Amino acid sequence: MTMTEGERTHAGHATAVARRALTSPVFLAWIVSRAISTVVLMVLGSRTPPHPDITRMVTWDGNWYQAIAHTGYGPPPRAGQWSAWPFFPLFPGITRLLHALGSPYSLAMVVIANAATLVALAGVWRIAKRHVSPTAATYAVWITALFPGALTFTMGYPDSLFLAGSVWAFALLEERKPLAAGLAALVATAARPNGFVILIALAVAVLVSRRRDPRVTLIEVVGPSMTFLIGWCAVLWYHTGDPFVFLSAKSAWTEFTIIEAPGHPDALVHVVMAVVLVIPFVRRIRRQPPAWIVLVALSLVPSLLLGVVGLGRYAVQCFPLALSAGEAVEAVHPRVRQLVLTLMAAGLVAFGLLVTRASYVP
Repeated sequence: MTMTEGERTHAGHATAVARRALTSPVFLAWIVSRAISTVVLMVLGSRTPPHPDITRMVTWDGNWYQAIAHTGYGPPPRAGQWSAWPFFPLFPGITRLLHALGSPYSLAMVVIANAATLVALAGVWRIAKRHVSPTAATYAVWITALFPGALTFTMGYPDSLFLAGSVWAFALLEERKPLAAGLAALVATAARPNGFVILIALAVAVLVSRRRDPRVTLIEVVGPSMTFLIGWCAVLWYHTGDPFVFLSAKSAWTEFTIIEAPGHPDALVHVVMAVVLVIPFVRRIRRQPPAWIVLVALSLVPSLLLGVVGLGRYAVQCFPLALSAGEAVEAVHPRVRQLVLTLMAAGLVAFGLLVTRASYVP
């Protein structure tokens, strides 16, 4: 059976779209960063080299999320003892669903994290194209994918879900789709305890946007997340007697402040990673939207006093930092740009080895 002219045109269009998608900065950055981090974690960091070890991709917090997906949160926490209660339910909930459909827990967690990374990079690309040049937007995507702190985007962590939800919330709000933005924010809020900072930053963005479009209402943007938070706190209160147990139970973990960080190499590594991304943003602080400044400040500053381990992850999850870094890279010589991305890839490898071989906390 021969194709009609219309069918050939449609097929040609579909092929062209697929080709553009596969050669876009989003897909290329995603596939390259997945290859690097997966090899580092599963092969170079394997417990049984040279045989790949998927369990290296589900370590640290990943163990807690897997336990929650498997057996639930368990009994109320005891003072000074680690428990599952500091962790939020979206990631283990999706993991449990995929397991019910036949997937092993470890594989489900890795699939969720890496699929969400692709969605997150698409969101970074989408919002970056409206705020910076195409070249800077391309580098923002590559920086998000290759930055050492992005290692957890490959692991059994909800970090990529958090970034995907937050960046798409802001992108959709800018496109005057407040309800869709609210649903995206819900993903970030249900993924991690500090997701509430997204709501504060989005509220600022709504107040600014209402000057141009009064039809955008705050309830559409923050309503879904607030409903979840109230419901989740009620569940926690019922099961543990503490609606904010995710905060109180976290006190069982040993944390290092910014003052203590120099004496702890794993903490210092996170501070250095965060500083690398913060500097370009601060240099362009007058050009940043107020909501972005709020987002960065609330995401990073509290960690200086509450615990800097994880700061490298939190920084790369702040999409405004990647956009500013993309602009900074665009401003240098092309050979220096290549060097920057090479160094980031090397840093991703090094951080992966520190996590797997030297027991650094990601």
